[in-house]
Amino acid sequence: MWPRWPPRATPSRVRRQPVVAVVPTGDEVRPVGAVLAPGEVLDTNSLMLAGMVEETGGKALRLPIAPDRPDQIAAAVVQAAESADVVLVIAGSSAGRGDHTATVVRRLGRTAVHGVAMRPGHPVLLGVLSGHRPVPVGVPGYPASAERTFTCFVGPLLRRLLARGRSAREEGIPARLGCTVSSAEHLDEYVRLRLARIIDPRTGREGLVAIPLPRGAGALNTMVQTEAVLRIPAGANGFAAGAEIQPIPIAGAAFATATTIISGLRSPATDALLELRREETPRGSVHWTEFGVQDASNALATGLCHAVALAQDHDADGGTADPIGGLIARVGEVTVIEIARTGSTSDVLVVPALAFDSQPITALRAVLRSTAFQRRLLECDGYSGRSAGRETWHGPNAQ
Repeated sequence: MWPRWPPRATPSRVRRQPVVAVVPTGDEVRPVGAVLAPGEVLDTNSLMLAGMVEETGGKALRLPIAPDRPDQIAAAVVQAAESADVVLVIAGSSAGRGDHTATVVRRLGRTAVHGVAMRPGHPVLLGVLSGHRPVPVGVPGYPASAERTFTCFVGPLLRRLLARGRSAREEGIPARLGCTVSSAEHLDEYVRLRLARIIDPRTGREGLVAIPLPRGAGALNTMVQTEAVLRIPAGANGFAAGAEIQPIPIAGAAFATATTIISGLRSPATDALLELRREETPRGSVHWTEFGVQDASNALATGLCHAVALAQDHDADGGTADPIGGLIARVGEVTVIEIARTGSTSDVLVVPALAFDSQPITALRAVLRSTAFQRRLLECDGYSGRSAGRETWHGPNAQ
């Protein structure tokens, strides 16, 4: 028999794991776990950035907090440069009196970029250190700005060092905007979104609808609630409600499992319902957009919300002035769910038949029938909850 030779080895290229040093700065910054005095903040940015480094494939090296003194920040950067490929200096990249990152980078090398036309993340600083040493990055101190700086600049750099292509999470997903979103034309703006699964009454197909979360570079709660991020490019002043978009999903987000979108009337009774529902869900999961009858009806008819809240006049004859009759003509069968009654009108939810058994509507129906909601209505002057939760079917043949 011929001897069996071992299989020929296939050569592989191996790259060293890039090291990223994280240098937090600030006299007011304290380590996580410390007891804070007035005006002090925890160093949560270091934890976030270190986690993002490791998710991208790098090795994070967290250094102690450096006080707001140029010499001590410079010493921390020099120490980090001995073992790191990239040095992230947190805070101090703006142009304020206590911001020293630009001064330090110029002392140790030079700045290449200081300030970019994006929001959040405008004060970002990119530079080089003398002697072919690591790339320093001045990371803004606000959490949302810090996250954007990493995602837009540091992450792509690390992937290039690792010879990796574009991240899979950078691929957008099809969705429609649930409301108008405006933006300044002179910069790129990144808007954080929640996503909801809604059946479009026109087609009977389920799709994703995106609702913007509160904006602000320091909105830490908003970051936790985010399921996707939408980039509005410079030159655009925003997108209209219903616009087709391609937001980038956030890895690990709940992703449209329980987000509820209601459009229309706001009143003491609807606020009571909203507050109780929010107590049961993660923050940011319930969005109640106050619209007039026409705009709310349009949102429901085009599949941009789960239900609309309206004031139903008990003397209405079902004619053309009746908003519920108008909705039936546009979306077909609906169920009217009473929230509370005041005088000759009732605050009601109007739900298309296709959405009646959906998880968001089922949860709202349970709240309306609860004792807690009845107790909350007792605090609303002039409202009665005696028939709260009563459901009435309406269809074209019932008019």
